[in-house]
Amino acid sequence: MRLRLLSSVGAVALFAMLAFGGPAAALAQGATPEASPEASPEFSPADLPGFQQGVARAYASDLSALYATPVSAEATPDYASLGVVTLSAVILEFDSEEHAAGSYDTVVQQVTSPASTGGIALKKLTVEGFSGPADAFSASIDQGPGLTLHQVVLLTQDGPYIYQTIAIALSSPEDAQAFAVSVSKAIIAAPAGEGEGTVVKDGTSSGGIWDKFPKAGDPVLEGMTPESDDVFDPEA
Repeated sequence: MRLRLLSSVGAVALFAMLAFGGPAAALAQGATPEASPEASPEFSPADLPGFQQGVARAYASDLSALYATPVSAEATPDYASLGVVTLSAVILEFDSEEHAAGSYDTVVQQVTSPASTGGIALKKLTVEGFSGPADAFSASIDQGPGLTLHQVVLLTQDGPYIYQTIAIALSSPEDAQAFAVSVSKAIIAAPAGEGEGTVVKDGTSSGGIWDKFPKAGDPVLEGMTPESDDVFDPEA
């Protein structure tokens, strides 16, 4: 299973994230980067020492106003006013903090490799306020008149977990980064629930590691709602 970094703003694809995606990168509006000649062998988190499980949740804003706005040569929708429109989050759990810390650099390298980004250049960002190692990267992709996707991927390790969040804003990379940081901190701070949890594909999974994800109505989501949940299946 190949890692994939960039996701679509038109349809919030859970598989746009670490360990859950298909080959190369998919961009909204049908924009597809050329395949990188430096593609590396497929990477599976299950190959990392002490890997236990991986789960993911995708969130989205209400974009009905955007889709209802006609696009014409005379009037371009005010896309930037929509701010951050999607967020995807992944949690990789290991059997110990030592194994999570030891795998962190490998995960960062895989997520930012040309094979994962489709050759799209990433800008390394400064990120602070996390107790463990943290890295953030951005890419802004022009999608036509008045529409630019500003995507930020943030990775950090805390305890036996490696966390990744991907935020897409139509306003600025700063907005995407601020939102990714805020949600990441909330996920890290939230305790896991009891048991293994119950998986529900519509974004309402609960119990176990799922309780770390913000639920619908959580102020940290700023109005976004869960769209879908998934688990990493190393056999897929």
